[in-house]
Amino acid sequence: MTTTRDVEPTPTIPAQPAPSDDVAPFDDAPEPGTPTGPVAAALLAAAVGSVVFGIAILLGDASPTIRSLLTWSDAVGPLSGRSSIGAGGYLVSWALLHLRLRHRSVDFGRVMTWSFVMIGVALVLIFPPFHNMFFMTLP
Repeated sequence: MTTTRDVEPTPTIPAQPAPSDDVAPFDDAPEPGTPTGPVAAALLAAAVGSVVFGIAILLGDASPTIRSLLTWSDAVGPLSGRSSIGAGGYLVSWALLHLRLRHRSVDFGRVMTWSFVMIGVALVLIFPPFHNMFFMTLP
């Protein structure tokens, strides 16, 4: 049989202060009216860079002349030029899109749709069976 002396008291939880209206729930949340264009520019530029990379791969496989032009390092082969051109496409498109969209708020649904479409195109462009439909891949 237990008595009241045998039961330990439950600890009390200190009361939490009531949230005030002058404190934002997240300090890093964007303020209303903050332009979303710079983020959209970065997303779209990544997709554009992917397509440029895919085109460089396709052209390098299509022509021995272009393949030799894309060989910027003998140790790496034509991948050195292909990846550098893709990165350049990203950087140039990012700069241009950022200048165009930096003070705007954009519809992210459209931005994501176009980004996924362009990345899908890039994946098709770098897919070897796609190359083999049109020409034989160079060794």
